Amino acid sequence: MRSGRVLVVLVVLAMLAGASTALAQPPVPPPPPNPSNQDLQNSRDAVAGRAAEVARLTGRLTELDAEADELQIVLAEQRESANAARDALDAAQAEAAAAAQRAQAARAQTEAAGKAIEAARGRLDEFVAGTYQTGIDLGPLGLLTSATGPEDFVDRAQFTDVLTRQQAAALDGLERARVEKANADSRARAAEEEAQARRAAAQEAKQAADAAVAQAQEAAEEQARRLAAVAAEQAEVQRRLDAAEAADAGLRAQRRRFEDWQRQQAEAEAARQRAAQQAAAARAA
Repeated sequence: MRSGRVLVVLVVLAMLAGASTALAQPPVPPPPPNPSNQDLQNSRDAVAGRAAEVARLTGRLTELDAEADELQIVLAEQRESANAARDALDAAQAEAAAAAQRAQAARAQTEAAGKAIEAARGRLDEFVAGTYQTGIDLGPLGLLTSATGPEDFVDRAQFTDVLTRQQAAALDGLERARVEKANADSRARAAEEEAQARRAAAQEAKQAADAAVAQAQEAAEEQARRLAAVAAEQAEVQRRLDAAEAADAGLRAQRRRFEDWQRQQAEAEAARQRAAQQAAAARAA
């Protein structure tokens, strides 16, 4: 009878201990957000896609940089050609101006030579007319009739011969000078025409070189615009990649927190089960 009462007391004490243990347990916290596996996969796909786009744009930027460098080289070459064409044009213009001056001087000399010949002919005509007007006959008959003696005849003949040869030599010299000056004038005109042709060719070359420079400059500017556009696009994609990586990191952090919560709940449940087993064993004892 006494042992039965002891057993009842032990059971009551075990039940009270289990009840107090249950009352002492804290409330279970709510679970943290748990992204689904599909959400995590979509996030990884978004990061991979944006990373691939950034890589593609980076490669495109490298290509555009190389093309821009080549265009800058071409532009430098075109500018050098334009400078050379400009120097050639300046030289051709100076040569044409000098040739024009030489041609003008040759024409002036030719005109002067022609005037000198005309003046010499005029003086010869005046001399001949004067001799006729004064009654001096420079011919053989005139010399015979006007000479006072043999010596005077010889003197008059020699004087007439010298005078005639001097006039003829003067006319020949003037004529040769006129011909030489005419030839010089012709050569000067030909040189002037050639210089003008070279100047025109140099002008065309300069215009072509300037057009090539303008074209190369425009191509370089267009390349710079493309480069800036791709760089801006890359920056935007990089920004979206950074945002996607941050969002993916947030989802993975949520999954880790949820797994930590699960582990804590499992540990608490195991502790409760051990306590319950201990209480049951105490009751059984």
